[in-house]
Amino acid sequence: MPAAFQNFSSFQVAQTTGSTPQPVQGAAVSSGSAMSAIIKASKTNTAAVALGGSAVTPTTGYLLEAGEVISMDVLGLSKLYMNSTATGAGATLYVLLAGP
Repeated sequence: MPAAFQNFSSFQVAQTTGSTPQPVQGAAVSSGSAMSAIIKASKTNTAAVALGGSAVTPTTGYLLEAGEVISMDVLGLSKLYMNSTATGAGATLYVLLAGP
């Protein structure tokens, strides 16, 4: 039987260095507990945020323009990275967490 939704977490991530992949996993979310995530690019972003694996570039992966949203089922967030040409570009993640 699949794990049931037990908790909710939200956090923000921002691009610390332009054009460098960085993980999106927040400290409040353990590596395997995320079941589902809604990711919303900040409305003030001046460049798209690219979502993908550890080698994602600002032009590959799933591109979110300012204010755009994506919802996805996930098995943890540890393998999800973001990248943008704009330092400071970011997103807010809303995450459903699995329980015992």
